[in-house]
Amino acid sequence: MKKSFKEPNMVMFDFSDEIAGLTSGDDTSVTDLAIDDNGKLILILSNGQTINADKIKKVADGTGEDAGNYE
Repeated sequence: MKKSFKEPNMVMFDFSDEIAGLTSGDDTSVTDLAIDDNGKLILILSNGQTINADKIKKVADGTGEDAGNYE
């Protein structure tokens, strides 16, 4: 699946493997951030699920060489 973005400050992450039942077509966004008891960053998603930020893979940051389209 080809992904693209146009906003220069947008950051794209791939966390579909970390969320049970999430597919590439789902429109899920990060709605809030939290810190757990161990001081780790937790992302709270619009579908109610949470993800440990350590498990997220950065795909692109919209600047430099990695700006543009990704598969």
